[in-house]
Amino acid sequence: FDLWSPPEDLIDKSSLPGATQHGIGRPCKVGKEQIAGLVTALKHFVETDEETRRSGWLQTVETLADGLRELDGLSVRVFDRGAIPSLHVKLEKVNGKTMTRKLNANRPGVHVNASRVHEDVLVLNPVCLREGDTDRLIDVFRATLAR
Repeated sequence: FDLWSPPEDLIDKSSLPGATQHGIGRPCKVGKEQIAGLVTALKHFVETDEETRRSGWLQTVETLADGLRELDGLSVRVFDRGAIPSLHVKLEKVNGKTMTRKLNANRPGVHVNASRVHEDVLVLNPVCLREGDTDRLIDVFRATLAR
């Protein structure tokens, strides 16, 4: 909730008791086009070998780690446990909340797993990244650290 910054002219965050504990519901109904897209994506996912998918994710995480290691003000650690590898980025010169807000403010925004943000650690998950995204992410981190 503390990382959410809605437009002040639309929502007075101070009047809210906290994050909602339930889903959005009825306004989020989907059409047949979205269902067809989901079915196609699921077919593709099921047809891809699990080890192939996992090794691709690990390669993405390692590529990100190599690029981010070159930046001043952070250290990185690859976690290769479980089904999905991840990258933990330890911030040394800026706190986790500040960096998360700055990353979110980019267009398009960079959204990280903020589960360890209070330890100044950002967790990066490779699942939704595409080819070329690693270079863009490294550039965004570089620019954000420079601000």
